[in-house]
Amino acid sequence: MIRVLIPYLTLMACFISGCGSDHDNSESSLNPDLEDVSTVFLTDLGVSVEGLTPAFTTINSDYNVSSNENEITFTPKGNDNITVEINGIPSAINEISRIFILSEGDNYFEISLSGSTGVNSTSASSNIYRVNVRLENVDPESTPTPIPTPTPIPTPTPIPTPTPTPIQSGPVPELYEGEEVGSVNDFIDNHGDATTVTQLIEMHLSMDVGSTDFCDGFTSAHLPSTTWGFNINDGREKSNFILGPMLKMIKGKNYRIHVTNNLHDGTNTSLGEGVKSTVHWHGLSLLGEKDGGPHQMINSTHAPDALDHMGNVNPTTWTVDITMVNDSANFWYHPHAEGITAQHVYNGLAGMIIVKNPAQNPSIPNTYGVDDLPIVIQDKGLGDISLRSNSVTETMSDSDDCVLDPDGSVGGIVNAFKGAAQVVNGQYKAKFTYPRQVIRLRILNGAAARSYNLGIEDSNGNEVAFYQVGTDGGLLNEPSEVTRLLMYNGERNEILIDLTNAAQGSTYTVRHYGTELDLITLGLDDRNIDVTGDQDNLDTKNYDIFEFTASGTDNTNKVTAIPANLRSDNAIVTLNPSDAEVYNLAFPRNFSLKNANAIEYDNSGRSEQMKMDVINLSPQYGATEVWRVSADSGLRLSHPFHVHDGSFQVLKRVVKNSDLTEGAEIPLTPSEQGWKDVVQIREDEYMYIIKEFSFYSYADSPFMLHCHILPHEDEGMMGQWTVIE
Repeated sequence: MIRVLIPYLTLMACFISGCGSDHDNSESSLNPDLEDVSTVFLTDLGVSVEGLTPAFTTINSDYNVSSNENEITFTPKGNDNITVEINGIPSAINEISRIFILSEGDNYFEISLSGSTGVNSTSASSNIYRVNVRLENVDPESTPTPIPTPTPIPTPTPIPTPTPTPIQSGPVPELYEGEEVGSVNDFIDNHGDATTVTQLIEMHLSMDVGSTDFCDGFTSAHLPSTTWGFNINDGREKSNFILGPMLKMIKGKNYRIHVTNNLHDGTNTSLGEGVKSTVHWHGLSLLGEKDGGPHQMINSTHAPDALDHMGNVNPTTWTVDITMVNDSANFWYHPHAEGITAQHVYNGLAGMIIVKNPAQNPSIPNTYGVDDLPIVIQDKGLGDISLRSNSVTETMSDSDDCVLDPDGSVGGIVNAFKGAAQVVNGQYKAKFTYPRQVIRLRILNGAAARSYNLGIEDSNGNEVAFYQVGTDGGLLNEPSEVTRLLMYNGERNEILIDLTNAAQGSTYTVRHYGTELDLITLGLDDRNIDVTGDQDNLDTKNYDIFEFTASGTDNTNKVTAIPANLRSDNAIVTLNPSDAEVYNLAFPRNFSLKNANAIEYDNSGRSEQMKMDVINLSPQYGATEVWRVSADSGLRLSHPFHVHDGSFQVLKRVVKNSDLTEGAEIPLTPSEQGWKDVVQIREDEYMYIIKEFSFYSYADSPFMLHCHILPHEDEGMMGQWTVIE
């Protein structure tokens, strides 16, 4: 019986985390002992590596069964400086470089791209693609018409390249997933012991000095500011002059992060002196020695022999191992050095972290840079970075449209780190284009000292409702429709905006509604409680922060409805106060944030400022505690309170009477539900929170608790705590 071979071509593209490294290696190996029934020439298989999501875009194939030939073309787009490996064998680009023997059945090819792929592209070193060529035997007697030998086509007509999903037009940090390096035997686990892990992902970051002209394009005057940023430190050209890349991490994966400090305080590196710093993984659950607090100092490459508070010399590159245990949420990384944190964050050292839990798959947007976007809000002074809000003068005329300070002077106790210009993802007067669908914004208040009361208006000045879906430590159980989002320093919130029915090209403005915070003017509180932490004249005014336009899109994964349930598979586990055996609801551990930039512990009557060699409390490992936190009534200030080592939950807010007794309970806002690591403590309230202690920290690597108005922290409103047996 005559048999005819019919080749079938199936194509699949994926990242390593999806199917590259976990795939059975036998599938990518060809068995040379099997019958040679055909050959494949890989010459021009079209691959797009220009965007953030590489994918196959074109397949040109010419089959000639009678001569046992099957040609597949291979042409990478973008920069020519690319190395191609097919089943581990290096192959040159744009030429027939290797003949592969096909056997009957499935034949798998792994194609790996590495090298530079262009300025706007990620390194392709971790991009692995698979081609599956399946050859089947078909009995011609069962086919009414024999299959003729096709006439070879001299010039095959290519399938049109699909239009890639557009990356939206506003400033979006680069997404950095690191590189998988395989097995290591010296990984430091969650108990501080060296252990073997079979899969390790490495990330390389550096802290660098740069320059940013926030007014570029808005005025003829150029006032470049010295700014600092995090860069991916893998040999590529460094381009982040402010802020840093978005780190993407997966629950259950092991990460090794190397951070090199290149900071200096001069405009010329040969003249500038090195500046020590640290990197704190804000919100992550990990050991105290990995937390990146002031005890994990990183020396600058410009001052490698600097001594820390104990007289020790620290490395210029800090390496930390992290097993990701957090659920899907948004965290961030920033310096946390003793007494200089505000300066470093204000200068621009901040970046976000996306954590994904594969078990959480709500129906919300997740195409990074298109419908799933980070929004990092900070305020800056104009001109040189030393030009703070307390000394803003009319350096440019108002007609230059690059001055936000209407009075020429703003100030207060933290005026050195409050700027007149609000920037988003490092850009002043940022503008974005969002698709006409549901979009997802991951918002971080990364300012050193300013809070924001956020809302959205359309072009006619009408209020636009949106949906809060997440807080500091993860998604809520269900969305909450809101029109305002009051965000304090260090807080993260996720929102969804439904633009499905928005008119093409319609514009919207995200604004700060400060007039709503001026309680005396509104007649809501004759004591004028400062709900933003330390108000200046801008805090109680309304102003624009950024703008976006609704535009059509070809995003194939678009979401067009707000889901009713965000955590159907793993609802938030509510911590039980009855599990708190020592410090519970009846007898909580007490903290009072004092206006002298200090903290009072356990109603002692003593205000204690931060000291590097003093441990203020030591919860027991495995314990659950209830804390009652309040603020000093003297100056009517409120403070954003941050606790290291993961998240906690808010149990309740109650009124603090004038005689310091407790009054009525106050309903929690959506931002105070779910998992939190920053909460606002008002002087007229008591807040009860509950926290578990599951990670060790010792006297040489304690955790912190502090006000996240960073000048308050630097001036002493911070304490240290350990977790011991």
